[in-house]
Amino acid sequence: HNYSEITDGVEWSKMWDSMYKGIGQCNLVLDDLSRLSPDQFGMTQVEWDALNSQLRTMRAYCYVVLLNHFRHCILTTTSNPDENMKPENRKQVDPEVLFNYIVSELNICLEQLETKTGDAGNSIRQGQFTKGAAAVLLMRDLYNKMSKNSIGWFIIHNFFCYKCADN
Repeated sequence: HNYSEITDGVEWSKMWDSMYKGIGQCNLVLDDLSRLSPDQFGMTQVEWDALNSQLRTMRAYCYVVLLNHFRHCILTTTSNPDENMKPENRKQVDPEVLFNYIVSELNICLEQLETKTGDAGNSIRQGQFTKGAAAVLLMRDLYNKMSKNSIGWFIIHNFFCYKCADN
């Protein structure tokens, strides 16, 4: 990481605040959805799961940005202020804990997100997270973790290049 072009803390503070605002919004909607049912909205369970996975992927994206720039971050997965304000939940977690959380979330999302259709976008679902987007985030996280000279890097590179091409 080389951030020599940043001369003051304003950019860092804005990034930290923006990512946690995004995480907070994802947590809020996920908590609301956990109390509701797809039937209330005329949605199938598959559509409901895809919606939840899009929010979880967005939250994972925010954590990828935070992990890349700050390493030690606060991991919060609920909008419940009583839970979030507990002293044990106000501490920054080890980067490995955050990395494992991101990988776990994205692996779950890969099973529930829709596959991109068509060559010119994703039809009426344009702009939504797909399996390909989640796979790219997962690949980026795993790339950052390993040396580019390792066999693991080579395997992951080839696997995700193949997997993302169709999603």
